[in-house]
Amino acid sequence: MPGVRVNRNAADRVHSGHLWIFAGDILDRGSAQPGDAVRVIDYQGRTLGTAHFSSTSQIALRLLSRRIEQIGQNFLLQRMKAALAFRQRIVAGSDAYRLIHAEGDLLPALVVDRYADWVAVQLLDQGMDRAEPDIVNVLTELLQPLGIVARNDVAIRRKENLAEQTKVL
Repeated sequence: MPGVRVNRNAADRVHSGHLWIFAGDILDRGSAQPGDAVRVIDYQGRTLGTAHFSSTSQIALRLLSRRIEQIGQNFLLQRMKAALAFRQRIVAGSDAYRLIHAEGDLLPALVVDRYADWVAVQLLDQGMDRAEPDIVNVLTELLQPLGIVARNDVAIRRKENLAEQTKVL
């Protein structure tokens, strides 16, 4: 996993609970490529966690975990199961709700809305866009929807150098 070194300001924000690290706070991106899951390292070489790296946005790192973890289908399954269990406890009398609320569910740049047997997703950074197949697999396993629609027609995707589009996944 590539490592990205960040300055003291970024490390302090992470320690205070912030999940974003800005491009100006990166000291060395190493071999990180757009959308990579990377190991975030502070200015003294200590590990801060795992994040998705964006090569074009001012939000260069979106922290996914405070540990070093492989960010793949199993990771997404565990996070989405937790989000679904929470929604099942708090949503009563409706089969339409926001299942994944990005940072609120520790999945920055991913928004998932459930509308009965249909699911709409927004993949808002290079990392989540790259993870689309795993996200679709997990949602299919958890919800068995009739369909999944990508509503990637929001302007923020331009800052990530991603196409704006709507499509059935």
